[in-house]
Amino acid sequence: LVFPGQTARAQEFYREVPRQRMFSGSMVARPLQVRHWMQRGLSEQEARRQHDFTVNWLLEFLDGRPFWHRESMDEFWFPLRPMETEDAVGIRLLQTGNFRYVCPNWRLFPLDCPQPTDPLCPDDPLFGDQWHHERIESRAGWQIRKEGHDDVVVAFFDSGIHLPDYSEHPDLSNLTEYRRAGYNANIPISPFPQPPPGWENPDNRQEVDMRDFMGAHRGHGIGVVGAGAATGGNSLGVTGIGWSLRHHMIKIVEPPLPQDPAGYMVNAFHGMEVAAAEGDRVFSLSWATSGYLSGTCDQARLQTWQAWDDNAVQLKDNYDLLIFLAAGNTGEQYCAPYSAMLMVGGTQLDTNGDEIPLKGSSQGEWISLMAPGGLILTTVIPDPFNVECPGAHCLKDGTSFGAPQAAGLVNLIWCLNPMGFSFEDVQDFILAGCDTFTNYNESNHGAGRINVFNSLALASGNLWTRSPKPGVADEDNDLRAAGAVNGATVKFFYGTDDGSTSVQ
Repeated sequence: LVFPGQTARAQEFYREVPRQRMFSGSMVARPLQVRHWMQRGLSEQEARRQHDFTVNWLLEFLDGRPFWHRESMDEFWFPLRPMETEDAVGIRLLQTGNFRYVCPNWRLFPLDCPQPTDPLCPDDPLFGDQWHHERIESRAGWQIRKEGHDDVVVAFFDSGIHLPDYSEHPDLSNLTEYRRAGYNANIPISPFPQPPPGWENPDNRQEVDMRDFMGAHRGHGIGVVGAGAATGGNSLGVTGIGWSLRHHMIKIVEPPLPQDPAGYMVNAFHGMEVAAAEGDRVFSLSWATSGYLSGTCDQARLQTWQAWDDNAVQLKDNYDLLIFLAAGNTGEQYCAPYSAMLMVGGTQLDTNGDEIPLKGSSQGEWISLMAPGGLILTTVIPDPFNVECPGAHCLKDGTSFGAPQAAGLVNLIWCLNPMGFSFEDVQDFILAGCDTFTNYNESNHGAGRINVFNSLALASGNLWTRSPKPGVADEDNDLRAAGAVNGATVKFFYGTDDGSTSVQ
């Protein structure tokens, strides 16, 4: 359907952008001022006459309708009449050549998340400060799936989940919601006396210590969980990859040295076995996992690598699960093939707003994929003595906060079909959905950076478009769809009957 040129131009004169600027049914007009006419060559007396003529003409045009004259700017604010449009009124006034500007009295919305009417936008107040959600297209993906599932649990292997006083972090779900009881996997084999490993007791939280640490890595475990599974839509803080992902904390870090907490490899192995037996399907480890840099793969190091790989292979042979490991922040090349696990590197934004590899993120041929890792706003232990960040949320850097995002996405993918998808299926969906970025190199960065929308669309088996980002007339639009098999023909349709563009 093609309209006559003049009508089409009129329709496209003022362009609404949903949830950014919308028509209000009123207009703003400012006549050219005396100085503007004098700049065009009129004398001051002629300029004043021209200005007064324009004002009188406008008052006749308004013809008794209510208006407000803002004297400081010589602006006239007035409502439209029934059957009038912003385009028609604006063009009519501007055609006289006597106005500095005429525009709709736009209804303006914040540029973070279009709250509160968009059902794909969580009401968490810090969501707009989490840059990574925009890049990995979380909101577009949430139209497909944003809820967790009781049969799909992600296990975070880290330093703890409780605050130092055994209470819950305000932005992480408690045991009555989505969090599952944690497990302290610390085996009492170190020089320091420890309680035996065991499951968290909600009736006596001190019986099994699931507290996180302050010290050098303040709230590292809490931060990792927040990056992957902070509860969305709860009017608090930040949002994880899903809004209600079920998750465990497997504590692998010992308590005796809170100023420099560290875990043991065997604690991780033991915790992985317990979590797999419990039925957890997704593992996320953000502590050192004995990756080896190029040129250092001697026999002794290869033995340790083999221990990690063998444990993972054994688990995957007996359980249907995926394991994500943070690649590390050395900035050097990996050479050890963790064949049973997915190594996650990190990305960040540069000063131009381009997404680039995270400074310091390990890279190399054994990196499986990338996830945002620079300046990730996530949950931490509140610290009133920390001047830069005293509250319950802070910016964190490192691949530590990329791995839980990848694990959270896999959790969300699996929730689409908990019984039907194998770990191979889910792994294919997350890798096939990855995006490239500035300076992306397949040999160093694996499949690319995760994309929530792409992977969920592929896993859904349907064709999806990015409805949270509609196109704008007369502008170049990246009209992107996902979900079709490779080589399929995808047809796009648009309509102009109501001046909008739709995709079917």
